[in-house]
Amino acid sequence: GLHRALDERPGGRARQEVVEGLVLLLEARERFAEAGRELRAAAGITPEDAPRLARAARDFLRANDAAAAEEALVAALRLTPEQGELYRELAVEVFARRGDFSTAEEVLRVAQQNSLDMVPVYRGLTKVLTMREAARFEAAAFAPEESRAAARRLESLRTSAGEVATP
Repeated sequence: GLHRALDERPGGRARQEVVEGLVLLLEARERFAEAGRELRAAAGITPEDAPRLARAARDFLRANDAAAAEEALVAALRLTPEQGELYRELAVEVFARRGDFSTAEEVLRVAQQNSLDMVPVYRGLTKVLTMREAARFEAAAFAPEESRAAARRLESLRTSAGEVATP
């Protein structure tokens, strides 16, 4: 029914209302990838389309499609580069979750230059740094043999240095 209604409305406000109804239905059924695709397809090239693209990105993230979410967020940022929340979502939800902390930090540096509202940018920076440190800790915690071997090498160096320094 809603797809037919979309076919009957080639553009304008009436089409956007049908898209919104279809997306609500898809989201309620947890068909997030389809909802994201509908929103992305309905988005135009004006700043008013940025919230639709951001919502598409959130749907793509719920569907575990980080690449589509990245594309939607970048498109939204091209339309509204002053929106700090979009940079935060891109940095935290796409790049940092992927483990690409350097790109996440670069996104937030760009955000500091462009954003009107710095609060989401600073929240994003805090989150990225926390995630980076947690990843480092997790890597160290799950590599105990490697850590023990490094500790043995360090102890060996200390012992060797002590033996050399003692006459």
